[in-house]
Amino acid sequence: MCHAVDTEHNGHENASVVYIAACPTTEANSKYVKKQLHAALSGQPPPDYADDSDLNETTLEGYTGYGGLREEAKRALGFYL
Repeated sequence: MCHAVDTEHNGHENASVVYIAACPTTEANSKYVKKQLHAALSGQPPPDYADDSDLNETTLEGYTGYGGLREEAKRALGFYL
């Protein structure tokens, strides 16, 4: 799942950032994933990217929401924790 890309790209190849969900499932990672899910559903960056707290990801070009996520993505994002 693509999470974000830099606003400027100075390279010669395509660039993207791949989000890899926290794992293995430890108590600390489970707590993080729950915070991350809450942030994502409210359009905020993940907890470890809180330095840009004014960002509302729902206003970004290409944002489609979470309604169409496949079950694998929902599990990775913590929908079922």
